[in-house]
Amino acid sequence: MLDMNVLNNLAELSKLSFTEEELKKLSRELGEIMEFVSVINNFNEQPGNIQKNAVVYSQLRADIAMESLPREQLLENAKEHSDTYFKVPKVV
Repeated sequence: MLDMNVLNNLAELSKLSFTEEELKKLSRELGEIMEFVSVINNFNEQPGNIQKNAVVYSQLRADIAMESLPREQLLENAKEHSDTYFKVPKVV
């Protein structure tokens, strides 16, 4: 839990107004966040503790070259095009 004086001072500096009930809830929630940050700060990063590839990514399909649609067919649907490419507005 955060000290109510500190919390009131922060609220005043940020020009926010809270009811007494909101301040108590905020104090408890900020205290929990600070405890979590403390756990992260105290993490002992040793070479044996590090897991490589700890995040599992979804498997993607193989990148295989395939036939695409004919260029003429694609350009038919374009709002503006030249003989062989799409024309798009200039982006700055």
